[in-house]
Amino acid sequence: MAVGIAQTVARGDLRRTIVADTKDETGDLLRALAEMNTRLTETVSRVRESSGVLGGAAQELATGNTDLSQRTEEQAASLQEMAASMEQLTSTVRQNVENAHQGVRSRRMRRKWRKRAAKWSAAWSIQ
Repeated sequence: MAVGIAQTVARGDLRRTIVADTKDETGDLLRALAEMNTRLTETVSRVRESSGVLGGAAQELATGNTDLSQRTEEQAASLQEMAASMEQLTSTVRQNVENAHQGVRSRRMRRKWRKRAAKWSAAWSIQ
């Protein structure tokens, strides 16, 4: 009987109730097997609870990682948009600077031509 109970426990079946009626060595062995069966059942129960908690924590971590990944991608997209805007702004500023330089050159040229025209006009009016 004790061997059959030990084999049942060894196969992983912890559902069997073990009763030890005798006060001899066989009874002691059956009581030890009953205690082992109870403790194994408790251990398996705690492992199941812990794995449930770990599963929940793993799910929370996965959700957090997904959220962080999404926010990181959004931030990267925003930075790319900002870089493109900065590039466009830089181009606009360069164009404005170039236009300003051309305006200054144009004013210089107009002044230069006015002075020449005034000299020519003065030179022609003398004659």
